[in-house]
Amino acid sequence: MSTIGLRVRLERDRLGISLDELAARCGVSPALQQDIESDRLLPEADYLRQADEAGLDVLFILTGQRRQPIAAEQQFVADYRAADEKGRSALEAQAGAADAQPLARGETHAATLVLVAALALLAALVVALRNWADGIDDRPPARAAAPPGAAASAVRP
Repeated sequence: MSTIGLRVRLERDRLGISLDELAARCGVSPALQQDIESDRLLPEADYLRQADEAGLDVLFILTGQRRQPIAAEQQFVADYRAADEKGRSALEAQAGAADAQPLARGETHAATLVLVAALALLAALVVALRNWADGIDDRPPARAAAPPGAAASAVRP
């Protein structure tokens, strides 16, 4: 099973950028970037926002699932790119997008960033709960208290 850190590394490799370059793009030190990729730290929401802006697939980083466009969408995009201006106008009209204005980058990713922040908080909670549970498992078993008035007896070897 892959981890968030491993998936950050896979995305960095996919884009062909160095650890230092990704650290700079995401606003962290190279040492912190190494800690994230080594799963010593979980990335925070701001880091994930900057990773998205740097071109990393944040959905893949958090879930391990890549968003796969449907075949019709891929074909529409291919036809649009291959068309001349008149053909593009026809495709836009066919899609009902003739009057649509493109959204600013921040608006198109707002819902994704909310999801990213929620998943980052959930991941941090899971880590905290695991650490808490590990702390419980490491404690010695509790001793039963002697009933009131009972004399303490010692067993000598």
